[in-house]
Amino acid sequence: SIFTTLAIVCNQCLPMHHDSLSCPQCFDVMTTFGNYGVARMKMPNLGIESVYPAGSMVTGLGQIMRHGLDMADSD
Repeated sequence: SIFTTLAIVCNQCLPMHHDSLSCPQCFDVMTTFGNYGVARMKMPNLGIESVYPAGSMVTGLGQIMRHGLDMADSD
């Protein structure tokens, strides 16, 4: 399989972290579903902080790229 891990996070913030189970040579796909208020994806080692609306997809090297998610209201 081309997939090595699967993680599902439902209606919560994620502290800054690295995905330790990800393959360091592979891209991770992070996506959002559902209805929620304002969410912000943060990738400080890349200098990125962006609005992250439902239906968005972000790819990156999760084991290398530090990332986190702040959410306001969610259903």
